[in-house]
Amino acid sequence: MIRDVHSEIAVSDNGSGIHQRFARVFDRFYRADPSRSSGGAGLGLALVKSIVELHGGSARIQSEVSRATTVTLSFPNKL
Repeated sequence: MIRDVHSEIAVSDNGSGIHQRFARVFDRFYRADPSRSSGGAGLGLALVKSIVELHGGSARIQSEVSRATTVTLSFPNKL
């Protein structure tokens, strides 16, 4: 029997959530809310996703407005 064996890392916050189109946070230079800019270039999660995919993994995000955001990275286990 072949199983889909992988490892996951999840990072969560208890912030305000992402209000709209949160799947775009993996796009280069995307900023969800320009008024809350911290001076970054909008590359962080795009780079993370690219690196994870280079290793055969995937990245996904879940967000609930006024509650939390969780970014989950999945990596295949090398057997």
